[in-house]
Amino acid sequence: MATFTGSNGAEILPNLLIGPVQAVGNDFIDALGGDDIAIGWSGDDVIRGGG
Repeated sequence: MATFTGSNGAEILPNLLIGPVQAVGNDFIDALGGDDIAIGWSGDDVIRGGG
């Protein structure tokens, strides 16, 4: 499981998630603002895009 909270800038996920938990399993990603790209591979993923 990975939990990621972004910034108000543009982000590409899961490149920002490093290590063996990289977007595998149940993930919670809160991207906040900016233009974000998020990819969930497996498990139950929650992705909140910014406004």
